[in-house]
Amino acid sequence: MTRARPEKSSTDEMKGGLDPYLEVAVPKDQRPINQLTELKQDPLYSWYDGEMFVKPPEVLMRDRLLGTYEVKPVLAKLRSTLLGSAGVLLASAVLLFGLIRAGSDADGMYGRGAARVPRQVLADGVLYSPRVSDLNQLATDDDAAAAEAEAQGSVPGYCGDRALRAYAGGQYCAKFDR
Repeated sequence: MTRARPEKSSTDEMKGGLDPYLEVAVPKDQRPINQLTELKQDPLYSWYDGEMFVKPPEVLMRDRLLGTYEVKPVLAKLRSTLLGSAGVLLASAVLLFGLIRAGSDADGMYGRGAARVPRQVLADGVLYSPRVSDLNQLATDDDAAAAEAEAQGSVPGYCGDRALRAYAGGQYCAKFDR
């Protein structure tokens, strides 16, 4: 008994066709035809170009019902949620911008005091005068201490910084608050 020779494929890229030992050969006239791949013999195209066909009316009706009863309500909820989130974000941004412009937080301007701006923040204190480079200099130089007191507005240096104020206890800074 002689075996049938496998047919060659219609494209040269497939090199060979069906293996009769592994698969049952389907006659060429019964194989599904993909007209799109017949038109496009370019290697840039692949299986995902797929066949194009007209949907039957039952399938179209099913797709329309799914869109009406399942997809559209979800999109409506998503739209309202996103619009609400955008509104809340916009309102909070406007409120925050207004608070920053007014300088109405507890420490003046978000922790650093609105009136005095420190020149240098060191690990052990805040220096306001440009003539002073170290806090130890204040103990030995009366002119530097006077310049620092004038730059601070006769307020202790730790009262101008929120972290240093909390570290020092902060109870003595209340009489210097405006």
